[in-house]
Amino acid sequence: FPTNKGSLILAAPTAIFANQGIQLFFYEIFSFSPENAQWKYFGSIDAGYENSGGCAHEVDSATKTKCVKSVGKVQVSGAEDSVFPELKVIFEGTKLGEDGNVITLTEKNSLIYRYDEKSSTYQVAH
Repeated sequence: FPTNKGSLILAAPTAIFANQGIQLFFYEIFSFSPENAQWKYFGSIDAGYENSGGCAHEVDSATKTKCVKSVGKVQVSGAEDSVFPELKVIFEGTKLGEDGNVITLTEKNSLIYRYDEKSSTYQVAH
């Protein structure tokens, strides 16, 4: 994605495996400056998860955790007070609520990330 300063933002999809059959999805964020031909790492942003390796696929399963999967897509928009754009992750799918029940994700579950000058990373703004 191009920035208003002529740099590029790269959001590289990444996945890691966690305990109990959970797979976590992220985007690793990089900036490329054509001026000095250098890449800079800005950290990662959440992009969902799935728990199919450790959830209950049958009703009578000994495992009571319900199966869920969510995937986030990045949407980029200009940020008036920053050189770098705002990143919005729009989630689709399902996730587990605090009570263990399945929640269907909507636009309301989106996360907005803004570039933080102090830490040189993208941080959740909403």
